[in-house]
Amino acid sequence: MRKKLFYSIAITTLLLVFSACSSNDDDSNKGGNISKDIIGTWAVKDMSCLESGKLGADILTYTTNNRMEAKHYEDKTGYGIYKYDDTYTGSWSVDRDRLWMKMPVQWIGPNNLKIVDIQEDNISFSPWGKEGVYATMEKYAEPENSIYGYWELSKCTGTLTKDNGKVYNITEGAFTFNYMYFSKTELLKHKGYNGVILDRNERSPQLINYNFDGSKIVIDKVDSGSFLDGDFMVKSISDDNIILHFYGHDAQNEIFDIDMYLNRIPTFLNQ
Repeated sequence: MRKKLFYSIAITTLLLVFSACSSNDDDSNKGGNISKDIIGTWAVKDMSCLESGKLGADILTYTTNNRMEAKHYEDKTGYGIYKYDDTYTGSWSVDRDRLWMKMPVQWIGPNNLKIVDIQEDNISFSPWGKEGVYATMEKYAEPENSIYGYWELSKCTGTLTKDNGKVYNITEGAFTFNYMYFSKTELLKHKGYNGVILDRNERSPQLINYNFDGSKIVIDKVDSGSFLDGDFMVKSISDDNIILHFYGHDAQNEIFDIDMYLNRIPTFLNQ
């Protein structure tokens, strides 16, 4: 169900999960019953703590009958866009401080975690029991509707008024860009930018820095070239769709007055 923005967006309530690998934890299990406390759904980035290879994130669900499911996400862009990749199912068991996971051969994550600390909302662990390497999984919370995440442009409706006064109807394919990514935080390895514009092949990136005040998106800067100059007003938003109204310039003395319809592409925690 679509909700008007002013009813829906509570920006700060989305669960934030960071790539939590570190080397400064106390290497001792600080209590808790692993078999009991692991039951539920958890979110974690880079649970293998690998410094090379594709960046990954997972939503892990452990059930009371010792079954488990892992929804895996990968960032193939280098900007922190963790797109849904695949779902794996398997089983889990506990041996003292080790959580063992029997998964399909396609699973590239660790097959065991040495549990270091158990809290109500997070669990710290060492993948494969690596000495001095720690990560944290956070209790999963269902993401709320927001502008954040990765969006695909499905269509545009509206008009373009040229500098000679002629008015043209806007149709699909009027723009070279096709994807818009609005991050909650600064882009990975790109200081000063928190969004990306991509073409139909998810290439030709334009990094952007934008501000969002709860109803309006304003793009402050672009790393190269130019982009639509004006305000993007959020007309409506739902779980999987958003409508942005844009009024502004693409070129000097040319005015766009359009609605942009975008569909959400599944990403890790809609971030």
